[in-house]
Amino acid sequence: MFNNQNNYEVEFNRGTYTNTTFLVPKEFEHDVYTFELNRRSNLGISVFPSDGEVELELYRDRNNNGKLDSKDQLIDDTSGRDDLFLSNQLAQGTYFSHVGLLRLDRGKRTLDYTIEINTNNDNNSQPPLLFPDNSDNFDVTFRRGVYTNESVLIPDEIEHDIYTFKLNSRGDVDISVFPTGGRVELELYRDSNNDGRLDVRDELLARSNRRGDQSLNNRLAKGTYFTHVALNKLDRGEDELDYDLEISTDGQNNSGSSLLFPDNSANFDVRFRQGSYNNESFLIPDEIEHDIYKIDLNRREQIRISARPFNGKITLELYQDSNNNGKLDTQDDLIETSDNLNGREVLTDRVPVGTYFAHVGLSRLDRGEDELNYSIEIKTSGNNSRLSPLSLESISTDTLGSQNRQIYSVFNELTQNTYGLTTLSDSGQNVQGI
Repeated sequence: MFNNQNNYEVEFNRGTYTNTTFLVPKEFEHDVYTFELNRRSNLGISVFPSDGEVELELYRDRNNNGKLDSKDQLIDDTSGRDDLFLSNQLAQGTYFSHVGLLRLDRGKRTLDYTIEINTNNDNNSQPPLLFPDNSDNFDVTFRRGVYTNESVLIPDEIEHDIYTFKLNSRGDVDISVFPTGGRVELELYRDSNNDGRLDVRDELLARSNRRGDQSLNNRLAKGTYFTHVALNKLDRGEDELDYDLEISTDGQNNSGSSLLFPDNSANFDVRFRQGSYNNESFLIPDEIEHDIYKIDLNRREQIRISARPFNGKITLELYQDSNNNGKLDTQDDLIETSDNLNGREVLTDRVPVGTYFAHVGLSRLDRGEDELNYSIEIKTSGNNSRLSPLSLESISTDTLGSQNRQIYSVFNELTQNTYGLTTLSDSGQNVQGI
């Protein structure tokens, strides 16, 4: 299957096989290890490369010919210059582990590596966890490059908190802990074997265990890391230790910029006509539960958003596109929310130039209803520059082409609020038409 290939027959010794060898460009770029399992096993394959980058693959011999060919099934794979690890539960049969040369470091002529293949006969297929007992795990999602959390540590119950975070580029990372009621130990580890678990093979990068507030400051490469907060000592008379944690990046590593409402959502581009936008839409449980309206403002505006549900309850929210990517994601700031469930929801804010999102979410359907119908009106204090050339009838439907069932209008008047700002408020007159 591969040119420049070496073949090895694996013989397990108490469930383990190890080998140290090397790869040479244009001579031996691929090593294939053939092994058989006589029963279902938890298999772990580890590769520790030096001076370059390799790929690690696991295949099953589907055609039972004892050779790795194009008809065989690829089960799992990974690649990189750091330690590599694959873990799989496999049925009885013949398998192939492939180690391939991807890139050599500058000035190097060969790539050395060690491979270890473990079954569950006498060995665990994964390295043991570093803190297997009395621990909690947290997945870090950055919001504008920052993550914060409050937690508690209790002797003999929860003594270790482990925070897993990913960086998508090299950057500076600051980790701070503010304990109350005792002393903690703060550590930073790198996921050296790329298995997503803090285990005995991961590298300790930094540690702090002094009394009081603690911090670690490191410049880190792209990859996965673990922050470990451990209970060191309780103050006299205390039963537990409370602490605040903050992990901050330099803003280049927003690894948690996932969409805020990735499922069951529809998107609308707002086009103003003389400072006003109207639309009617519907929300359906488990199908379309979120409508997101993208609003672009080219100057500071007083914006008023009014949404009226006809047969249920909704949540109305206004977000700012804080990371300027044009998508409503976890890094965007929530400016205001209205979810009092008392019929029409209204938000009014004075906002600067930028992109914003109005979110209408399904909260509850009236009994016997299959979908929730609502109307929305978005108005600004002036004529927005992004005027639509379409007629009023056109802009009363969304840009995705949903049918216009009803146009709902609310007359508004200018008033002065307590801060002296010009705002838009209801005049108390409602007009309902076709």
